Amino acid sequence: MEIYLVGGAIRDRLLDLPSGEKDWVVIHATPSEMKHLGYKQVGKSFPVFIHPETGEEYALARKEVKTGTGYHGFDFDANPDITLEEDLSRRDLTINAIAENKDGEIIDPFNGREDLSKRILRHVSEAFKEDPLRVLRIARFRAKLFNFGFNIADETKKLVAKIVESGELSSLVPERVWIETEKALNESRFDQYFKTLIEFGAFDQIYPDLSGIDKDFFSQSIFQEASKKRISSRYRFAAIFLALMKQEKGSIKNRVESMQNNMNLPNKFKELP
Repeated sequence: MEIYLVGGAIRDRLLDLPSGEKDWVVIHATPSEMKHLGYKQVGKSFPVFIHPETGEEYALARKEVKTGTGYHGFDFDANPDITLEEDLSRRDLTINAIAENKDGEIIDPFNGREDLSKRILRHVSEAFKEDPLRVLRIARFRAKLFNFGFNIADETKKLVAKIVESGELSSLVPERVWIETEKALNESRFDQYFKTLIEFGAFDQIYPDLSGIDKDFFSQSIFQEASKKRISSRYRFAAIFLALMKQEKGSIKNRVESMQNNMNLPNKFKELP
């Protein structure tokens, strides 16, 4: 059994950013071995375990095979022979496909550190286009890292275009869309998340209740001010409807209620300030 720190914790540390939760990947292990060591299994579709002391997530190394449409259209293989590189190869961006072993050695088979230094968001492999949720994720990472000068690689934009053209964005589960949306609302330049989706031509598919909004909409001063200030995601979400109400010069009640119902928003977002 070998355990590696992976993903965001390494990326953020290399950028001198505060690190959030740590994610770990385990190779050459089985679910029964993990349970024997006291880990609690929580993953249903693939084996994810909670450390008995730290509460951090440990996932068995796995491969993915696309079997259908949308976020859930995958089968997973988590047998003990899967290598670390095979696990890293299924990840979305090179900057998220970096691992570290127990001795502090960095394993970077897809040159994520180079892309960090060049400020590039680049896909790991062609499999990127198999998961439509990655369109939202790359837009969110652009929002997160916009102030660091990050841009999306041209070849990655081409894969995003293929996802948009496929129509698979409409098959995304609303709850997953909202999870990514709320994360984006908490990023320093949350306006760039929405602008990027508009640039991709993906915005209307993902947020049909807000369709017709153009890129300049998110250049309004209300979004610039909200990005600079440490205000809650709830107030940032409300800013979208406030700006929309001013733009349309009338009631947007139907739009608000439709979006609240279609996306099954948490209660705190159903009662906007």
